[in-house]
Amino acid sequence: MTGLDKIINRINEDSKNSVESIENSSRLEAEKIISEAETEAENKASAILDAARVSAHLISERAASSADIEVNRRVLAKKQEIISGVIESAREKLKNLDDDKYFEIIENLLEKHRTGDGGKLILSAKDKARLPKGFDLKGLSLSETDGEFDGGFVLVYGNIEINCTFDALFEGAYDELSDTVNKIMFGSR
Repeated sequence: MTGLDKIINRINEDSKNSVESIENSSRLEAEKIISEAETEAENKASAILDAARVSAHLISERAASSADIEVNRRVLAKKQEIISGVIESAREKLKNLDDDKYFEIIENLLEKHRTGDGGKLILSAKDKARLPKGFDLKGLSLSETDGEFDGGFVLVYGNIEINCTFDALFEGAYDELSDTVNKIMFGSR
C-alpha cells in the first residue's frame, strides 16, 4: 500500500466514523424527541381524560338535580290536586247535607255574619224550597229574589252585601283549608 492509499483509507475510515457518529447522535436526538413527544402526548391525554371525567360528573350531578326538582314538582302538583279534591269534596258534601244539618250550619253562619236587624237574606231557589218551617231569620227578611249560587246565602244591608255562599267562604279560606288538609294527609305544610 502506498502512502496515498493509506491517506485515502484513513480519510474513508475517518469519514465512516464521522458518519456513524452523526447517525448515532441523530438517532439519540430523535429517540429523545420521540420520548418527550410521547410523554407530552400522554400528559395531554391524561389531562383531557381528567377534564372529561369532571365534565361528566358535573353533567351527571346537574341531571340528578334536575330529576330531583322534577320529581318534587310532580309530587307537589299531585299533593295540590289531592288537597283541592278533598276541599271540593267537602264543599259538595256541605251543599248536600240533609235539611236539618244544612240549616243548622246556615243558622250558625247567620249568627256569625249578620250585623243587625233590617237586612235581607238571599237564598238560592233550591234552599228556599227546602227551608224548614219556622226557621229563625234572626231579624232579617227573606228576599223574594233567588240567589244565583249553590249553597249558603248573601246578606244585604242597603248597599252592603255580605257574601256567605259556600263557594265564597271556601274560596276565602282556601289557603287555611289547604294547609289543614295538607297537615292531616301528609303531616307537613
